[in-house]
Amino acid sequence: MKHNVLSRFYLLFLLLLAGGNLFAQIRYEERNDGISKTRQLQISRLHELIVIDVDSAEQKIWKLKKEIEGNSSSNINIEVLNLEAELYRSTGDYVHMKLAYYQALSFKNEETSEYQKLLLEHIGAINEGVKGNAEKQKRMIIRVMEKARKKNFKFLEAKTNYSLGKYYINVADYKKAMAHLEKAGKIFREEGYNVKYFETNISRGITSYWMEEYEKSLRYFHQTREFAEKNNYTKCYAHSLLNLAEAHLFIEDNQDSAKYYFNTFLSYKDKADVRDIFNCYWSLEEFYIQHNNNDSAYHYLKLAYEIDTEIKEARRSKINAEIDMLYRKLEDQRKLQDEGKYQELLKIIFAFCGVFLILVILVFWFLLNEKGRLNKTLSEQNDEISLKNKIIDEALKEKELLLKEIHHRVKNNLQIISSLLSLQTKNIDDEKAKIAILEGKERIQAIALIHQKLYLDNSFATIEMDEYLGDLIKQLGNSYNEESEKIRISLKTNGIVLNIDTVVPLGLIICELATNAFKYAFDNKSEGRLKIEINHAENGYYVLNVKDNGIGMKENFNFLESKTLGVEIVTALTEQLDGEITYKSDDNGTAIKIKFKETKN
Repeated sequence: MKHNVLSRFYLLFLLLLAGGNLFAQIRYEERNDGISKTRQLQISRLHELIVIDVDSAEQKIWKLKKEIEGNSSSNINIEVLNLEAELYRSTGDYVHMKLAYYQALSFKNEETSEYQKLLLEHIGAINEGVKGNAEKQKRMIIRVMEKARKKNFKFLEAKTNYSLGKYYINVADYKKAMAHLEKAGKIFREEGYNVKYFETNISRGITSYWMEEYEKSLRYFHQTREFAEKNNYTKCYAHSLLNLAEAHLFIEDNQDSAKYYFNTFLSYKDKADVRDIFNCYWSLEEFYIQHNNNDSAYHYLKLAYEIDTEIKEARRSKINAEIDMLYRKLEDQRKLQDEGKYQELLKIIFAFCGVFLILVILVFWFLLNEKGRLNKTLSEQNDEISLKNKIIDEALKEKELLLKEIHHRVKNNLQIISSLLSLQTKNIDDEKAKIAILEGKERIQAIALIHQKLYLDNSFATIEMDEYLGDLIKQLGNSYNEESEKIRISLKTNGIVLNIDTVVPLGLIICELATNAFKYAFDNKSEGRLKIEINHAENGYYVLNVKDNGIGMKENFNFLESKTLGVEIVTALTEQLDGEITYKSDDNGTAIKIKFKETKN
C-alpha cells in the first residue's frame, strides 16, 4: 500500500480442466464481429490469466499473435493487440502498451465492429492518463462505459467501471472509486469472471484502507487470500499474504500480525512474483525501522535494491532483444522492397521499348502514365514522411516522460541516502559527528527537493523560487523544531524563476544561512524574526538578502575569513554563481547580502 505494492498481483495459473473449471463459467456476448466463440473464450481466459500469471499470459499472447499472423480481419487483430496493451498496462510498461495501441489503430477500418471500436477508445483513454491528461481520460472512459451499457457489452462495461474506479483512487475521491469498483465487481461476478472479481476486491481493499475503513479493508484481503488458496493460485496466495502484512503494519498498533504475515510470505517466496518479493523487502525495511532494528532494516533495504536492479536488467535485456528483432525484420523488408523495385524497373524498360517500337503516340501515352505513377510515389513518400513525423513526436513525448522519471529516480536515490544517514546517526555516540551527518543530510534534502519539484511540474529545467523556498524553510524548520517555533519567518521572491544549475547552489547557500540562524542567532531570546528575500538587480544580476534580528556575530568575528565548513560552502558556492558577499552584524542582528548571476545551462 505505502509503496503501491497492491498494484501487482501475478499468480500461478492452472489450465482449463475437464468439468467444473473456473473459466467455464464465462458467458459469451453478442458482438457480431466475426470472431468465433472458441476464439472469444480463448481471449477471455487470457484476460484473466493476465491477473493470475502475467509471465505465462505474455507467452500465450505472443503465441496467439503468431497464430493470427496474416489474418486480414481488423476485428481479431484489434482484439489481440488490445489484449497485449492490457498486459503491458498491468505491468506498468507503458512504452509497449502504447506501441500495441498504435498498432491496433492501424487495423481500424470500415469493417471494424462497434465492440472493437470501444476497445480502442478504452485503451486510448488509458493512454491519455499516461500522458497526464486526466480529465480527458475520465471523459473518454465514461463515454465508453455508457455505450457499452447501451449495447449490453457486459465485460467492457465492467472493465470501464473498474478503470474509472482506479482513476478516482488516483485523484483521492474514494467514495466514487468504491461505487464504480462495486459496479465492476457485481458485473464480473454475474458474468462468471471470478478472477476479475478477485482483482476488483484487491482494489476495494485498497480503497477501504484510504477511507479508513480498516476492518472492511482487512476483510477484502482475507477474501482474496481464501480465493487464492481454494483455487491453488500460489502467486495470488503469496500476494494476498503481502497485502495482509502491509495492512497490519500500517493499520494496527500490534505488529505481531504484520510479522506473522511477512514471515508466511517469505516462506512462499520461491513461488511469489519477483515484484512482490521486492515490495516485501521494501516494507520489511519500514517494519524494522519502526522497531529500531537498524541492522535488519539495512539488510532488507539492500535486498530490495538487488531485486530492483535485477528487474531493470531483465527489462533492458528484453528491450534490446526486441530492437534487434525489429532491425532484422526491417532489413528483410528493405531487401524485398529493393528486389521488387528492380523487377518493376525491368518491366518499365521492356514496356517502354515496346511502346517506342509501335507508335510515337503510345510513347506519349506511356509518359503520361509514368507521370501519374510518379505522382503516386510522391504521395506515398509524403505519407511516409508524415508517419515518421508522428513517430518522432511520440518519441519526444516519451523522452519527456523519461526525463521526468530521471528526476524522480534522482530524488528517490537522494532520499535513500538521507535515510541511510538517519540510520547511521543512531549508531554514533559522538555528538559532533552526529551533528555533521545531520547537516549533510539537510544539504542532500535541499537538492532532493529541487528534483522533486522538477518531477511534479511540467517544466524540467526551471524552478519557481517562491514555492521551493517555502518548502525548503518548512523542511529545515522540521529539523530544528524547537528553535523554529519561536522564529517568525518572512519569505519574498518576487515571482523569480531560476534554472536548476542556479537553484542547486543557491538552495544550499540558503540552507546554510537559515540553519545558522536557527542554531545561533536567537540564543537567550524568546522570539525572533528571519527575513529571506530574492530581488532582481541591474545588468541581469539577482540579490539574495538573509536578515535576522538576533544577537549578532561575536565581536571581531570576520564572517568571510572564517574557516568553518558552513562558511566555506557559502563562499565557494557564491563564487560558482559569479557572485559577491557583503554582510553587516551588530546587536540588532545580522544581514547577509549575496549578489549573483543565473548560471547558463
